[in-house]
Amino acid sequence: MSRDADAPAGHRARRRVTWPWWVVAAVVVIAGAVASTQPWAAERPPGADDARTSVTPTAGRATPTPVTTPSPGTAATARPLPPVFDATTLALLFASQEEVVGAIPAAAAGLAPAITSGQLAWGLPAGSTIEPATCTVASTVVAEPPAAFDARSWSATLVELSQQVTVLPDVPSAEAAFRTLVTTVDACGVYSQVDAGVATSTTTASPATEAQGVYPSLVQRTELAAGGVVEPQLHGHILVGNAIVTWTASARPQNGAQADVGVLGSGGTIDAALQAVAARAASTLGPPVTATP
Repeated sequence: MSRDADAPAGHRARRRVTWPWWVVAAVVVIAGAVASTQPWAAERPPGADDARTSVTPTAGRATPTPVTTPSPGTAATARPLPPVFDATTLALLFASQEEVVGAIPAAAAGLAPAITSGQLAWGLPAGSTIEPATCTVASTVVAEPPAAFDARSWSATLVELSQQVTVLPDVPSAEAAFRTLVTTVDACGVYSQVDAGVATSTTTASPATEAQGVYPSLVQRTELAAGGVVEPQLHGHILVGNAIVTWTASARPQNGAQADVGVLGSGGTIDAALQAVAARAASTLGPPVTATP
């Protein structure tokens, strides 16, 4: 019989059960491994943090569509339809006394009409020629008699302004004539007007520059030498529809002294003033009338 069987029943119930040491060690190791794995902590799917970082709603945030806006001044600088002048309307292209003073402030002193409408015919005086002959258009503007022509001038104490208006039959012929004029002016730096029995006058011209206006134009400095007197000038042409406006501003010698070119001001200023006259004339004339088929 074993010793346990001999012990009283109550004593057997109170005896502690002692586990071997290696069983206890194994239990501790297993418990630590389970704790370190934390199976209750759900693993986050890849990108979970990224998805939670920043969510920006896109509803209602439409990308604005660029709107094309016409550049400032486009309409203002657009060239209007070419006007068409004739013998009855070309007078609109001449500057008034106030406009002459506005273009050349030095003209205010003693300004008065010199050549009036109808006094000057187109072309060279009888017996006059231009040398070299290839430069004739630089003086006459066109090679053949135009459809209409008139000239006027204003004379003041210090300056003189002359204008000529040459009207061609239509706009295309005026444009062709203006191209020929520009080519001739570019090629003729020096030319002379030879008059029978009168001292020869020689024009020396600087290269022409194109002015920045609504209507095609060019401006140049010239000197007119005749009888030992040299007259500084500003000279220009403006193509307005079927008409060519030619102008010359001259500084007048004072008491035998050399004329002061400074009194003429700027060729660009004169061109701008006469461009304004041309625009007003075109507006007064209205759009060209076209034939109905």
